[in-house]
Amino acid sequence: MLKLSKRAWRWLRTVALIAIIAGIGFPAIKLPIDAFGASSEVFDRQVGWANILAYSLAAVGFLMLLAEKGSTLISVEYDLAQLAGKLAAKSQRRGARSLAQLLSTDGLDSRAAPFQLVLNEHGRRSSKSRTIGREELGNFFTNHAKGRMAILGPPGSGKSVLALQLADQLIAGASGNGRVPIVLSLASWDPGDIDLENWLIKEISLEFSLKEKMVKSLVYDGRIIPILDGLDEMGPSGETMRSIRAVERINEYTATTSQCQIVVTSRSDRLYDRLVGRLRGMKVVNIALLDGRQIERHIRVHCSNSQRFDEWELVFQALRSRKSTDVQGVLGTPWRLTAAVVYFLGGGHPEVLLQARSDGKREENDEYVKRVRDALVGSFVYSRVAAHSKSRDIPRRISVLLVIVNRLNSMTASNEVTSEVILYDWWKNIGEKKVRVLHLFFAFVLLHLPSLTLGLFDDRVEEGGLTGLWLLSALSANYITIMLCTMLYVTRDREPSRLSVELLRVPRIAMLTAVFAVAVAAISTVIALLSDSLMAVLYGLIAILMIALNAGSSLSPPGVDEVLSPIRVIKNDLNVAVLGSLLLGAYGILYYLPLYGVSVAIWFGGMCALGRFCCSAFVRYFCAATYGSLRFGLPWAFAKFMDWGRAAGLLRISGAGYQFRHREIKEYLDAVIVGSAPYPGV
Repeated sequence: MLKLSKRAWRWLRTVALIAIIAGIGFPAIKLPIDAFGASSEVFDRQVGWANILAYSLAAVGFLMLLAEKGSTLISVEYDLAQLAGKLAAKSQRRGARSLAQLLSTDGLDSRAAPFQLVLNEHGRRSSKSRTIGREELGNFFTNHAKGRMAILGPPGSGKSVLALQLADQLIAGASGNGRVPIVLSLASWDPGDIDLENWLIKEISLEFSLKEKMVKSLVYDGRIIPILDGLDEMGPSGETMRSIRAVERINEYTATTSQCQIVVTSRSDRLYDRLVGRLRGMKVVNIALLDGRQIERHIRVHCSNSQRFDEWELVFQALRSRKSTDVQGVLGTPWRLTAAVVYFLGGGHPEVLLQARSDGKREENDEYVKRVRDALVGSFVYSRVAAHSKSRDIPRRISVLLVIVNRLNSMTASNEVTSEVILYDWWKNIGEKKVRVLHLFFAFVLLHLPSLTLGLFDDRVEEGGLTGLWLLSALSANYITIMLCTMLYVTRDREPSRLSVELLRVPRIAMLTAVFAVAVAAISTVIALLSDSLMAVLYGLIAILMIALNAGSSLSPPGVDEVLSPIRVIKNDLNVAVLGSLLLGAYGILYYLPLYGVSVAIWFGGMCALGRFCCSAFVRYFCAATYGSLRFGLPWAFAKFMDWGRAAGLLRISGAGYQFRHREIKEYLDAVIVGSAPYPGV
């Protein structure tokens, strides 16, 4: 159930008082004025309608006051508990979907290898270190880590998978003590611009399509357990300033939040081990590398049916030797092991995975690791593209992936570098200024299309007898007003909207919507009776629909069955834009029809409809996709291509955006762009 803020209720009380004063004062002022010099028949008729309108306004004001007074009788605790429960259910569905993407299997992929968790004290291996099973992690987090934990592991060791499994355990086992664990990617956070608390409110409201005021209540009440994934993914490779600032912001959050519970994941190396060590009160859990026996067993399970299986023998011998650390280091994570299986099944020879020797000297370790990474990731990318494309489309799709990486690496106008593609914000990566100009041009052209209807109908164009220059001035004023309002709103950044009737089931919102609808209906009925025309009834009906649309689209409730996806976010905004455009266009036609006639009414009504449509986040995305296609050769159906990448296993959905399935894929494509890595499939 939704709780309106104190400011909103004060505004509601003020409106109610104004309505009551207007309702009572209207007859007191109007009756003496109308009585002066009027005939008895006119006087009686106007008194009757004035009383009807006055009592209608007074009744509406009275109902609004009752709504404001009755709001204090509803328990805030019940509201938050219900909202948290629905958010937890939605978070669990989203987590299950994300896990399915990360652990998906097909003919080229392999099931994730098991891994071990090792407890470290103060970031250093101690004599008290012990192994923790994945199924014990939720209980360990609550009872031993006291709700504060850091998960460290090498790239590809399964940190994101573990974060999602922890969230599922906390929800399913209720070990979160009524709190809702939410997994969020740190890649979208700029700690230099916004603190952790406000970022949590913004991200959760966006990813779960909730109003920020609702999420703020949950965060302030301590009902959110943030699971922050990817401290090492907050900037380009080698750039740590944002990560350092993030650690400071997290410490501020834990210091000022009562009974704070939080989880942070990061890759393990000297730099990030030190950063995580600065986090106050964190229990550190390390994901251990797979040992030689686990690696060999996994390869045998997935490759033993191949006629070339004997080619693995040298790798197995290296894993069994006492000096197996080199091979174990490059194959000891589930991600690398998965890529190795894909490499072999794609025709690659396992000897590439061994450290090379030249003139009796062993290959340098850094060169060895990079060579194996390029071979495995390059083969993985090519195999994925080839398995989900026709042969003639393979080069084209690989080049598109390289362009996407290049645009992600480009600095936006707000000096941000992102690692995820958010469809409705893609215009910021593709060229902010150019897309804004294209959006304005598109809106300007579109708003002139309704003018083609001028002259199609043989009707008189007049307004109160205006003709000639006066009529031209009136038409110009309306045209400029609609055009100016549209252009002003088009230049603004808009968040996507979605339409849902769930909100109208909330008693307070339903009551307020009904109150405004009754008020509009009463006023329009009175006007219709006074003017002997049903036009006002149509005005009222459309106005009521617009009120309901605004209530159902501006606030998105938590009780939504489907889990949102990036494409669905854009489609939902398109639906709201189309419906809002139709209603506003119909209202404009009805308004202008008695003033100017059919042709001009269609002209201005069409401008109102198309202006509303152009102000949507969908049109901004459409302009970005069009500019990307013309300027960079990206697919015009950009959202469809991103969903193809998800289906191919190269991308994954992260909230309202797409990320590469693993950071090493993006790093490899970065290296291809600068020429330090071979092209996929070469």
